[in-house]
Amino acid sequence: MATFIKIADFVEAGMEGFLDLNETTTIKFALSNTDPTNDGGTDVTAAGNGILANVTQINYANYEDSLATDRVLNGITSTVSGTTWKLDHADFTINADGVGPLADWRYFYIYDDGSVSPTDSLVGVWDHGSTISLLANETANINVNASGLVTIA
Repeated sequence: MATFIKIADFVEAGMEGFLDLNETTTIKFALSNTDPTNDGGTDVTAAGNGILANVTQINYANYEDSLATDRVLNGITSTVSGTTWKLDHADFTINADGVGPLADWRYFYIYDDGSVSPTDSLVGVWDHGSTISLLANETANINVNASGLVTIA
């Protein structure tokens, strides 16, 4: 089971009122095989480091997914129930195309592609717990659990 790690800058921006994630926000994801707490010597989960430029992404050659636009989470829902906020999305798949394997990955980052300052601010990262390797024509299911992509209570 994957473990979710909130990005400190995401939490701070939310608490300071600078965050506006909703159905019209462009939320994308990035894949990495590098530990987010030591990505080239940078802890991207720590305050001041939560931008996509600090993440070592995989090479997306041979990448496909079941989304309308690759790596764009269209159809995001944002709901509030009492004091709990949830950002959610339907399940989808990541595939290695028929040409060759997809680069190995373990970490699934969610980021705000429309953020300006900072650019491409990270929301959080899911740690699968082990490396995922997909050969040509193999598929990984991304199952968004009942708690959604991100839940803050």
